[in-house]
Amino acid sequence: MKKITKLIVGSAIVVGALAAAGWQVSATAKVGAQGYFYAYPLVLMELSKRHQLAMSMTGINEFSHRKVFPDHTFNSVVAPNVDTLYSSARLDLSVGPMVMTLPSTEGFYYMVPILDAWTNVIASPGTRNLGSAPARYLITGPGWSGSVPDGYEQIKSPTNMAWVLGRIKSSGPSDYKQVNALQARFGLYPLDPEAGSAGPQVDMPELLMDKAPDKQIEDWSMDEFYTAFCQLLDDNPAPAADEPMLQQMRSAGLLTDDCSVTGNPLKRFGLQLGYDKALGVLRNTLQILQQQVPPGEWRTVYDLGDYAQRYVQRALAAKVGLGANGAEDAVYSTATTDSSGDQLDGNASYQLHFNADELPPVKGFWSLTMYDTSRMLVGNQANRYAIGDRNDLYFAEDGSLTLYVQNERPADANQARNWLPAPKQPFNLILRLYWPGPEILDASWQPPAVKRVD
Repeated sequence: MKKITKLIVGSAIVVGALAAAGWQVSATAKVGAQGYFYAYPLVLMELSKRHQLAMSMTGINEFSHRKVFPDHTFNSVVAPNVDTLYSSARLDLSVGPMVMTLPSTEGFYYMVPILDAWTNVIASPGTRNLGSAPARYLITGPGWSGSVPDGYEQIKSPTNMAWVLGRIKSSGPSDYKQVNALQARFGLYPLDPEAGSAGPQVDMPELLMDKAPDKQIEDWSMDEFYTAFCQLLDDNPAPAADEPMLQQMRSAGLLTDDCSVTGNPLKRFGLQLGYDKALGVLRNTLQILQQQVPPGEWRTVYDLGDYAQRYVQRALAAKVGLGANGAEDAVYSTATTDSSGDQLDGNASYQLHFNADELPPVKGFWSLTMYDTSRMLVGNQANRYAIGDRNDLYFAEDGSLTLYVQNERPADANQARNWLPAPKQPFNLILRLYWPGPEILDASWQPPAVKRVD
């Protein structure tokens, strides 16, 4: 009887130990997944900065002006636009404040959103709030307490890494010369002329130029990812409201004094499970997002640019559209299926019809851009990647507008004016609505369905 009792007790201890082990794995897996979503935008911001610097697409504490639209060979960020010419600068505010001057912009529509290292839009001067008047700003980092010069408005960045992502509306080669001349009048320079550029010392895997940054991160190990994140925190502190998340990560061994991932094998096993799960979610972001809307409808996002504690949404937004504007400047609608719920595919032909009273109600402008299923531009015979109200569109006598989305150029000349070339493969469409009117922001206006016509 004693042997049986000992056996029962021993079995109970084993079962209890297994249950405790299972609980530890489950708990750490949850933190591992949450931590990955939380950290992803900050790490991607640093990696994309390095990628763009290597491609001479941006500068540190100085503007790098994009003189022409990107084409299908561009891979530095997903969903690039071909509506505006970019003036990009990556700021290192650890060396002191930066002065930004904006000239008179009469006749040009523009915006200059500034993002902190966590991808939140912290300011967005431009036509919407300035008109065409010139302006002067002092952009300061966390902890700076100097005096703002007279005549300057202070923009406080909560992180030392920031991204100035200026955009000026362009119709393409016909106005490149004028837009380029305006870009040259945008100013950005240190308040202290002797300021250098330090930047954080962050350990990352070798930079690959032939692979988009978001694809590179997918190949990183858990230790490589969290080491980079931990080191980035020094110069880019998290908001106070994020402390509970950071504390969970510290307790799980993801944030340590030497920025290494610690923990016993069981804990690390759980963390790896969570890491792999979150990585898989981000890898399939586009499919997951589209599943959130009924087949045949557009997915419209109204709350980008200021994420607070919506960590998963922030990560998803960074994955599919790093550098996204706030809704006041632009609203994005995405279509991956036609009105019947079938995947859009260039082996078929489609129409997008706007009644005269249903054209996009924007105060800026609108465009429809063609992408492959990875949200990259697709080469085509006409070198036309987008179409919108900047184009010489054909309107019917009743004022309605029909866009033709298909692989072959329409034979009818008027239809060809309204043609957006499609590849002979599955594709996505993004409708960009710049300076959206109230009907867009309150969701009372919705894009018409994409209808297959063959």
